[in-house]
Amino acid sequence: MKLRLLYGESSSSCPTIYIAEDGDIVVQGLRLDDATEGELTNVLPGETAVKISPDLLLGATAAYQQRSNHQT
Repeated sequence: MKLRLLYGESSSSCPTIYIAEDGDIVVQGLRLDDATEGELTNVLPGETAVKISPDLLLGATAAYQQRSNHQT
């Protein structure tokens, strides 16, 4: 699967959001600690959760919308 950078916080390499070649979103971030991970529900084998800031999510959303507007 090839990834293309969508949005990242400039101060570091993590967390970052990518777009996969199939259009899905891939999120890179710090894994949750065991206690917090234990609070998740319905986690399937092979799944995990990462923590990102609201600003990263909002920035990625804006970048995604801008990318979509340029493709039409």
